Amino acid sequence: MLEKLQWGTLIGGLCIGAVFTGAAWEGTHLATKDGPVIATVGGKPIHQAQFDNNIAQTVGPSALTNLIEQQLIDDAAKKDGIYPTVSEVNKLKQSIEAQNGITSDSQLKSVLSRNGMTMAQFNDQLKTDVLAQKVAEHNVHVTSAEIQNYYNSNRASFKTQPTVRLAGIATKTKTAAETAESLLQQGKSFAQVAKSVSIDKATAAKGGAMGSFTKPQLTPALASIVFNLAVGKVSQPVNTGAGWMIVKVTARKPAVVEPLQSVKSQIVQDIKQQNAVSPTQLLADLAKTDKIVISNPAYAKVKTTIENPPATARP
Repeated sequence: MLEKLQWGTLIGGLCIGAVFTGAAWEGTHLATKDGPVIATVGGKPIHQAQFDNNIAQTVGPSALTNLIEQQLIDDAAKKDGIYPTVSEVNKLKQSIEAQNGITSDSQLKSVLSRNGMTMAQFNDQLKTDVLAQKVAEHNVHVTSAEIQNYYNSNRASFKTQPTVRLAGIATKTKTAAETAESLLQQGKSFAQVAKSVSIDKATAAKGGAMGSFTKPQLTPALASIVFNLAVGKVSQPVNTGAGWMIVKVTARKPAVVEPLQSVKSQIVQDIKQQNAVSPTQLLADLAKTDKIVISNPAYAKVKTTIENPPATARP
């Protein structure tokens, strides 16, 4: 499901898809005074005019609202010299995919198709969403005092996880791991044994060097052992579930609170998001200077709704 998409993406897609579907019928069926017959039920015809009227009454206001909102955002962005970057659009796309459990482009296309939306329409909406957020934050000014206060109040969230740097000797069986352990006890270096015994060729070539890890990056069995080993110490054979391993802790880095300077840009972004006006209020504010004129009186409420949103809390 894509209900989590911002700014009416799904609604806009459905409206556009429905309008396109209706238009595609024109000229393909027998025409009458009410337009082509697009279906029959028990011999009774459903005409294009009925279909179009139903679309206009049900999804027409949503489609028009979506188009007006996009134009309001586009106009404001151009006025302020704001543009969406490729990285910003990709970041939003990845966030939406993660929220909706989408793991591939083919899966995304399938979900969009089921909701009457094309990939091109989705990408256009992503750009609008990015612009909307940037426009909402454009006039939010963050002071040095606010940054410092935010940092002081949220120090725990800027704390890094402790890490250990490991070297490993991977084997298929416990017997092979015990053989490697025996070679180490005989005085052979860890790097020598890793190169001659480990079945992990990538790390074996580097003397068993595996890199640095936090607890969540390791299996529970390994994490419980290596985070209790002193630097330079070697573990007994460990059953990893996929084989056996002997590991050595070559370095350790404790948890630290990141300095303000390294997280300053993140803090500024967080404060801007917290203080930006809500999407509905942003559109209402933009509509005050970017005049909306509804030519069709049937859709007069669209203008009223955009210009007079219900009071809501900040996002």
